[in-house]
Amino acid sequence: MKIFKENLFFGVGVKNFRHESGKKKYENNEYLQTNKRQSTHPHQIHHEFLSETGLFGYFSFLIFLLSSVYLGIKSYLKDKNIYQLSSIIFIITSLLPVLPSGSFLSTFTSGIFWLNFSIMISYVKSKS
Repeated sequence: MKIFKENLFFGVGVKNFRHESGKKKYENNEYLQTNKRQSTHPHQIHHEFLSETGLFGYFSFLIFLLSSVYLGIKSYLKDKNIYQLSSIIFIITSLLPVLPSGSFLSTFTSGIFWLNFSIMISYVKSKS
């Protein structure tokens, strides 16, 4: 959260959390192992996007995902495609803020996320 608060609007850059978290200004002597605080990611998707892309990147990504999920749900209610439903459920559960997660931008789980995202979007019918 300290990294996000210091880089509120644009963050520290994609995949730069690992470099920023090791800086001396983030030490906290209240913790016994503050020298081991450096990590590759904050272990929560929303914290990762907020610290690395700031409010601008976070809300851009959130608007993109929510509008895509909206189109997916709208399409599912019309066509009742079970594959699309399973992809929608996976995407929504992946984005729940109460669940810890790995690094979204550099792990196997992001590959599974984007595979399900593409399945969800592939069933959305265009109006043309």
